[in-house]
Amino acid sequence: MFSTGEFSKLSRVSKRLLHYYDEIGLFKPAHIDAFTKYRYYSAHQLPQLNRILALKDLGFNLDEIQRMVADQVSDEEIKGMLILKKSESEKAIADEQQRLRRIEARLADAGESSSEAEVVLKSIPSQRFLSLRTVVEKPEDAMGLVGLLMQAVPQRLGPSIIGPFAAVVYTEEFKLEDNDIQVGYYLKKKHPKPLVVTEEVILTEQELPAVEHMATAVQVGGADLVFQALGKIAQWIEVNGYKMAGPYREIVLDMQGEGALGNSVIEIQLPVDKK
Repeated sequence: MFSTGEFSKLSRVSKRLLHYYDEIGLFKPAHIDAFTKYRYYSAHQLPQLNRILALKDLGFNLDEIQRMVADQVSDEEIKGMLILKKSESEKAIADEQQRLRRIEARLADAGESSSEAEVVLKSIPSQRFLSLRTVVEKPEDAMGLVGLLMQAVPQRLGPSIIGPFAAVVYTEEFKLEDNDIQVGYYLKKKHPKPLVVTEEVILTEQELPAVEHMATAVQVGGADLVFQALGKIAQWIEVNGYKMAGPYREIVLDMQGEGALGNSVIEIQLPVDKK
């Protein structure tokens, strides 16, 4: 048996919390001395306490935990809930890291006034494009589609057939929902047959039209930092007397690290015309 202080040290739970759990009947000591009223706990109670703490970390309140403990929720069920919570927490951390990168990029761009040297005007020929055009409801749906294609297509078609991954954004304004995009791979050779990735995702060979004047800038980082390259192009357009003339394209020149576009070299291409 261990005193409350000793059990507190072993379980990494404060004495005050152990006393409170006893008072509300959630976690009672194994023995209470009839004369001194001191509480004593057993090492065999640690799994029960850890189960309570795990449920608390999952976001359940004490009343809910009390009912679940009374119903004897199995360790397997708690393990499944913890795995789900872990996945949710990892996504939240990844989202915050992306947000931090965007903040850092905005701060870095805040002092820049000219990016002419970083923008190149090109003439782009027509391009075979094995792709799917669709409207995605949310940004995570778009990234899920991109991740699926980046995993599946190179396994089905080798580098002798496909070129870089590309996306065309047709939505006229920036929106977080219902974006009209076309995603897929540039083709080095004809691919007349549709490529069935899933029942809902079927790629067909399309042709992206030639663009005589394409303002381009290279962005290092994830797709969430594309605004940096677009900002450079915007400054170049104003300085050189051009205007926007069509949907912009994102071409993945190099993939680094894991994840869909997590850390990549992306060329942004924006069609322009002289004013």
